[in-house]
Amino acid sequence: MRYFQNIVVQLLFVAFIINKDVNSLAKLQRISDVNQRRPYNEKLYAPRNSDIINPTECGRRIDEIKGRDLNKIVGGQVTDPEDWGWQTALEYDGIFFCGGSLINSQWVLTAAHCFDIIGIQNLSSFVLRFGLHDKENPESHSTTRNVNKIIIHPNYNNVNLDNDIALINLNTPLNYTDQILPICIPDQSQIFAGESSLATGWGSQVYSGYPTRYLLEVELPILSDSRCKEKYPRVNTQIALCAGEEGQNKDTCQGDSGGPLVVKYNIKWFLAGITSWGDGCGDGGVYVRTSYYTNWILENIRSGSFSNRSQIAYN
Repeated sequence: MRYFQNIVVQLLFVAFIINKDVNSLAKLQRISDVNQRRPYNEKLYAPRNSDIINPTECGRRIDEIKGRDLNKIVGGQVTDPEDWGWQTALEYDGIFFCGGSLINSQWVLTAAHCFDIIGIQNLSSFVLRFGLHDKENPESHSTTRNVNKIIIHPNYNNVNLDNDIALINLNTPLNYTDQILPICIPDQSQIFAGESSLATGWGSQVYSGYPTRYLLEVELPILSDSRCKEKYPRVNTQIALCAGEEGQNKDTCQGDSGGPLVVKYNIKWFLAGITSWGDGCGDGGVYVRTSYYTNWILENIRSGSFSNRSQIAYN
């Protein structure tokens, strides 16, 4: 199960921090050992403070804007470096542990379960990376931000993973570039069943494996609610959706938690889901239904948008 695999990663963090074990350090460094780089060309798209969600730049891939050929087959392959500008890498004490999605210049969406073991008290230990493709050799256009605030959904249940969603407020706003652009948030009327989606992340390619060096993408069908309930009877399809089928060997896996599941409408990409959990890896999984939480996202961003106050919010 994707959730429990991520918990194992977090427990490794705790063991490392407490015991300072040299062997553990070596293993963790293989997962992520990256250096901070300065941002590249941040002048292309200056964010506006009125951009709560869905700014003009949202959901656009730079290769599409520039008219590049997108006719390629996806399914567990390495992405192009400029493909997914909203993809975010979450690190704790320099160790990669989850993905996320940039939704405006100062806010990121991720999964609440990413913080189950780590907690949200030590904000100074978190770093978020943007415009990143190669975790071991970050590109010159990639950049980092520290965390001002983390907001866990008030009804998050860490047993059944209902309401597995969290917001992260960056300490300073990002400027949009070719490689750093936000994703669009769907409204509650958008239905994704039957659509083809794309999931991205640095998660492992095999069950219980290490996260990958390069950002990967995989194409997954979004299932009907009835098929989702058939696969996972305990899923509340009002707040979650299923993507990926059995026997296809296409899926997200541990390390992909919190990352985006996106669907394209016309010229825009929308965040249909947030990677949450699944039984093993390879047979599809369960994703937070982002459209259900649009109002919650708006309310929290409006109440704390573009604030420089350093605080912890556990609503």
